[in-house]
Amino acid sequence: MHTDKAIAEFEAWYIRHSAEAGITVTPEDMAKLRGKNCEYEAYPALNGKWIGWRAARTELVIELTGITILEHNGRDFYEKVGLCQAIEAAGVTVRG
Repeated sequence: MHTDKAIAEFEAWYIRHSAEAGITVTPEDMAKLRGKNCEYEAYPALNGKWIGWRAARTELVIELTGITILEHNGRDFYEKVGLCQAIEAAGVTVRG
């Protein structure tokens, strides 16, 4: 899971997390810390957070059984309330 999106999300989280601790980290700092293979090996604490970030997303499973599925023009649509409840049951915050 070394996609540009995953890296951007992790780095944005790390910047926010650092700011909450009173530490200023910029996107430019993150780019310098990131190795050529998109890891942070030279910085063990940061690399550990990156490994944990990836593992958390790999293990996330949302069970969709029992949710009403509506079909319209050949496409399936899940009922919003049931879908939101399934996402929240997996421990994920739903906004909007």
